[in-house]
Parts: sequence; C-alpha cells; structure tokens
Amino acid sequence: MSNNKAHFIINQSTDFIATLTWYTDSAKTVVKDLTGFTGAMKIKKNLTATEIIELTTANSRITIAAPTTGVIVLSIDAADTATLVPDTYIYDLLMIKTGETQRLIQGTVAVDEAVT
Repeated sequence: MSNNKAHFIINQSTDFIATLTWYTDSAKTVVKDLTGFTGAMKIKKNLTATEIIELTTANSRITIAAPTTGVIVLSIDAADTATLVPDTYIYDLLMIKTGETQRLIQGTVAVDEAVT
C-alpha cells in the first residue's frame, strides 16, 4: 500500500476499528517490516482546519502489534466517536521512521449520526 485512497465510515457512539496491511509490492505478497515505525493520522474538515481527532501510536489509536506482519490497526473508542459531529472529512496516514516518512493512505471519512 503506498499513497492509496480509501473511504472510512465512523458510526457515532460505536468503536471504530480499521485494519490495514502495508505491502511493498503491487501483487500484495510482500509485507513492509514496520519495526521502528510510528504512525500519525489527522481527520479534518479541510486542509486548513483544526483536526477533529488525531490518531497516533503515542495515543494508542494507531497500533503496530507485530511489526513484521505489516499490519496497522486504527481505532477510536465509542466515547470519542460520540463527540464527533456528523459530516464528511479528509484524512491522511503518515508512517514515520528515522530517514523515512511515507503517506500510506489518504481519503475521506464520513461520520454517521447515531440514532440510539
């Protein structure tokens, strides 16, 4: 996965979890070793807006449990999704290691309003 686009849907008042695998080849047979990487993702209304929420490895909203598998998990708990205003937003996910920063994925996020 490199500079791909994806659309996420976050349902208000529920846990949001998305699992991504970073492949180094287009055939998706070789995973990226994530040893030493950190991640950062901001969700915003537009490029100049303040983020409505930030996901990082430091705040545990991005996890890399087994670095050699290339798997990255994005998560926002229900208490935090409850505070998000329903709308459509933009995001990008950066993966950072000394001497290497890559935008792994970018796109839109729709926050859907909770009824119950």
